[in-house]
Amino acid sequence: MKITSLVFLAAMLCATSVLAQELTITTNKKGKVGFVDQSGKTIVKCQYDSALPFTNGISIVTKSGKQGMIDESGRTLIKPTYKEIKPWGNDLYWLNNGKKQGLADRNGKIVLKLNYTHISAPNCYGKAWISSGGKAKKNFEKTYMKGAKLGIIDKTGKVLVTPKYAGLYEFSRERDKEPFHEGLWLEEKYMYIEDTLQTDCAYLGFSKKDKEVFKAGLMDDLGKEIIKPGTYTYIAKPVNDMARFFYHKKGTHYGYFNVRTGKQIEIGKSDFALSEISWFLHGDFHGDLALAKGNTWAFIDRNGKAVRSGYKEFKCDKSTGYWVGKNDKGIFEVYNRKCEPVPALDGAEDIAFPATKEDKEVFGVKRNGKYGIIDRSGKELLPFEYDFISANTLDFMIVAKNGECGLFHPIDGMVVPIRYTQIITPVERNTKHFWVRQSDSLYYHYNSETKEQGSKGYKYITTNFKDGIALALPAQFRMEDTPINRAQLYEPNTKENIRAIDPAKDINVFGYIINTEDKELFDLPVSVLYTPLVLEEINKLGKKELTPSDKKSILLLVTRPNRSYNLNSVISESEWNY
Repeated sequence: MKITSLVFLAAMLCATSVLAQELTITTNKKGKVGFVDQSGKTIVKCQYDSALPFTNGISIVTKSGKQGMIDESGRTLIKPTYKEIKPWGNDLYWLNNGKKQGLADRNGKIVLKLNYTHISAPNCYGKAWISSGGKAKKNFEKTYMKGAKLGIIDKTGKVLVTPKYAGLYEFSRERDKEPFHEGLWLEEKYMYIEDTLQTDCAYLGFSKKDKEVFKAGLMDDLGKEIIKPGTYTYIAKPVNDMARFFYHKKGTHYGYFNVRTGKQIEIGKSDFALSEISWFLHGDFHGDLALAKGNTWAFIDRNGKAVRSGYKEFKCDKSTGYWVGKNDKGIFEVYNRKCEPVPALDGAEDIAFPATKEDKEVFGVKRNGKYGIIDRSGKELLPFEYDFISANTLDFMIVAKNGECGLFHPIDGMVVPIRYTQIITPVERNTKHFWVRQSDSLYYHYNSETKEQGSKGYKYITTNFKDGIALALPAQFRMEDTPINRAQLYEPNTKENIRAIDPAKDINVFGYIINTEDKELFDLPVSVLYTPLVLEEINKLGKKELTPSDKKSILLLVTRPNRSYNLNSVISESEWNY
């Protein structure tokens, strides 16, 4: 390496070292502020009325009531001429001149001209909404821009949707009830200035007038208008380029709009109004197929042609993506997204699918009147000799045979033997602790790691083991009607009249706090709502063993915001904390 290169490199390292030093705010005798380095050397002269600490090499400074930006060398990036400046996103800064708003980069270059009455903060997808015109109005103590035109920008400040729409709507409303059944639908709401967008804005609804979501058109993420306003009453977010729709015209018409080709496919019509329809009509496209209901269920392609039909019942399993149909003989037919049969599951009398996508793909399947467990390839994990098998939930499946049940794990096998009358479904993946019920109708803790069952039986199991804790009540427990117990039925500081309720009617929400070592950490009734508060107080005490007085004091403390007493009443001994 040449000596000149070494000198240049050394100089660069020194400069970097200086700039990387932590600068602190200093004030002169006149009250002006600037910055000094760690040695006390002045880097930025005391000339500002105030300044914010440097963040990412930028400080926002104020002079004569106006704000600007400087870098760590004191170089002015934006002159102090703005009413307000604040960071926006990762690399930009929001500017407000008192009338309009815009954006600048970290070098002070304007990337979005100050032409807007509001610019929201960017959401996690890097999208923000902007408004042109309008006046700030209050609604439920929140501010929105009444009469404004709305648009969308990205995280670089690029305008994606020109602010010319009085109504701009996101696909953020879930309506999984019939006849909508699935998908995301347009949501009409006020755009408060504190709000950010909720979605990636891949598609948006729009209208020329405010609050016309039922007449909204459809646009893409670049603002291209795809469907004109007023065409449909409801539009669902396009899935695989196909947008489901409903519209009213002497009944309810339904079908699909292909956002790529602009072609409409009307599937059917109901004589009922949409609000009166209580059955599923059509679903989103999964791959090149969708499920629609006419006289019977049918698979349709993108042209609306029936590919497979004649089913009494049908659904798309969300955990696997499989199509599941029941024919007129009561036999299930299962297809993948390409409408190809799944041989391992095809022809079953019943199928229990995994509860979620995170659960292993093993299935409880009924053939010839008996259940077994198979994997996706059809390999038997349990033979077909059981009376019932539940869905795989957190990788646990309840299996029943001859009136008794056990618990199966796809990897570990039978973790709880088949000898109990009931097993409460676990709420934790990979847990080793379960509640099982014996013929005496009491529940016992079963540890699958030690293969041991606890000796004490409980009548009520309020919560299963989670994080090493469960709630349960013993067989002889009697719920007392006390202010402490009544208070635990509501969140603290409730406005409800807790004197008018009876805890005995809600005994199923109370329990003793029990750990996985079968120790009753707290043998007074605690509700599900108050368990975290009680555990917090137990940890604060830090005792291995709580005295009766400790437990009483804890309950009195956590229920204090909800307890009240009639001044003419006599407070019982249990309500006093000495």
